[in-house]
Amino acid sequence: MYTDKPKPGKGYILFLLLILIAVFCIYPAGFAFSYLASTSRSTVLAEGWIGALPCAIIGILVLVGLHAAYHTQYTLRDHQLELKGGGVVLRKVALEQIVEAKKVPYNTRLLGSKMAGRIINTGVCNRYKSGVLLTTRTENIYLSPSDPDKFLELLFSLQK
Repeated sequence: MYTDKPKPGKGYILFLLLILIAVFCIYPAGFAFSYLASTSRSTVLAEGWIGALPCAIIGILVLVGLHAAYHTQYTLRDHQLELKGGGVVLRKVALEQIVEAKKVPYNTRLLGSKMAGRIINTGVCNRYKSGVLLTTRTENIYLSPSDPDKFLELLFSLQK
């Protein structure tokens, strides 16, 4: 059994924190400006609470993304690859289903899945750079192991 717990990349963390800062700094400033410039302050207060709801939702999603970044894990065992993001098992892939595995310079899919024609693109990554692309018949899976070369070497040895 091999378990890899990669550290999140600086760019990924900075991107999420930038979103969080933008939402929680820009919105209150805009609200304060509209409150001070308005003649009907009760209307502005009501609209302010309505506008705060999307900000709260975005904040929660960013915090979930940060949690997932620090709790990403890949486990190779029993001819199976288990992918965890945020401490939750997102995918289990049988090693014999993997048609191709290669190192990629950039991960184009970080977290989540997206349908692209008949192929599903799934990402369980916490870095933008230095990743691994696993291809099955129906899915492209993007990973960001700590050491992509070691991960691929182990994967190929277990597939035989």
